[in-house]
Amino acid sequence: MKKTSFLKTAIPVILFACSCNNINFSSEEINNNTPPQTRGIINQGYHSLGTSYDITCDYLDIDATKFPVVDIDAFLKDNPNSYVQNPTTHSQTIISAGADAEEYSQSIATNYEINSDMKLFISWNNKFKSDLLTRHEYSSKYSYARGDVTKRVKRIYLNATPEMLQNYLYPEFIRDLTIKTPDEFVQTYGTHVLLDISIGGRIQFNYRSTIFETSNAVDKKRIVEAGVKFTIGIFGADFSNSYTQQEVITSNQKNATWNTEIEFFGGENSGTTFSYNAESGITGSTFNLSSWENSVNDKNATIIQINWDMAFPIYDFIADQTKKAAIKAAIEKYLKNETITVVEVKPLYRMYSSKWRNTFFTSSLAEFNYYTQQGYTPDYGQYHYIQGYIFEKEQPGTVPLLRLYNSSKRNTFFTTSYQEADSYKQKGYYPDNAQTNYILGYVYKNSTSSNTIPIYRMYSSKASNTFITTNYNEAIYYLNNHGYVWDNGTTNRIQGYILESDL
Repeated sequence: MKKTSFLKTAIPVILFACSCNNINFSSEEINNNTPPQTRGIINQGYHSLGTSYDITCDYLDIDATKFPVVDIDAFLKDNPNSYVQNPTTHSQTIISAGADAEEYSQSIATNYEINSDMKLFISWNNKFKSDLLTRHEYSSKYSYARGDVTKRVKRIYLNATPEMLQNYLYPEFIRDLTIKTPDEFVQTYGTHVLLDISIGGRIQFNYRSTIFETSNAVDKKRIVEAGVKFTIGIFGADFSNSYTQQEVITSNQKNATWNTEIEFFGGENSGTTFSYNAESGITGSTFNLSSWENSVNDKNATIIQINWDMAFPIYDFIADQTKKAAIKAAIEKYLKNETITVVEVKPLYRMYSSKWRNTFFTSSLAEFNYYTQQGYTPDYGQYHYIQGYIFEKEQPGTVPLLRLYNSSKRNTFFTTSYQEADSYKQKGYYPDNAQTNYILGYVYKNSTSSNTIPIYRMYSSKASNTFITTNYNEAIYYLNNHGYVWDNGTTNRIQGYILESDL
């Protein structure tokens, strides 16, 4: 069966942010007084078969199914043998992971067998809010993983094409095509119609972490994948044999900070959500996987899989060619508006040499490792030497973070002003690590959101040391106890703002 492609131009996988269900993490179980919605939109007795679906939402999210489109009963009166059920049960665990949001998205698309046309346009909102200025921007600061533990009850599908179903659409669907603008229609109905789904129970493990030990994307993916597998193991579920148990334990420990949320869809625990983080830890669970699997049945089942060869663009169900073209254009605009970008960031490491009494900063892990061999040590504990994250390339509203060095004073100096850097060159300072590399990265000049923290600069004339910190309490401590003063006066002590480290 030939599918209709969304666009003719080949473009990379696009990430989409969606307001369907962004989650704020806490360390507590979420308990609601009202019964939770756990099954998605129901189309009479056919579960979510024949309903519309918003592809920009998190994959399989209950809010991704929108409205019934196909009147299946009416269609079956004329085509009685076109509704097919396969009651074969099946249990499996699917793991998706990526070093950043884009790779994570591609992993999900691959694992759930998105066909080539759809893979050009699909990505899944990853249940985590953006950490940058808009909900469409995600930094490379975080790595992501997801585990889906599923129990299939049955597969249901229609042996039909969109053209065959154009005469069996609900009157409300036809009405909304008339009274709503194309943009309003897409906002209401989404992008696709589902004609082949599997239903059952699903436990979704969402996992996000920061990883400082390596900057290698392959290693980061393996580490974050170990994090979600470790969590799944605590809840008694099995996962793929690509890792040994010891490899999972060892790699999991390299997730410096992490958040995880576990959601239950279908079965006796349906609607239950648990949230944990690195600070609270996972204290264990009395959850019985076998009991949950046995409780999943046709009455409490939800979507656990979509056959994307039978998930058609919603405009294919519209016979009127003018309206079809208008909805197609609206969907393309909708997807473009929901596109997110991954912005490259890197940790800002702080080190100190007691021999030279010099505070040193770098945004290069390789340089960090080199300086540890030269007698420098991570400053302020095992993890707090990560002051925050800076941008690898210039972004709107950012300025460069410059590093200079004075060999006679053995002092490393930092500034976000080219003018100030030029004045320090007259004082015997020179760009550190060559003229083209003394830019460590880029920082916001002004505070932009609650996710950013200031960089304070201080100086000790006795130690001939320039010191910067993102912790105000630490700055006050150095002022009161170590003879430091605000560098450039109290009004200029803040050099800029960087993304917080979560530590």
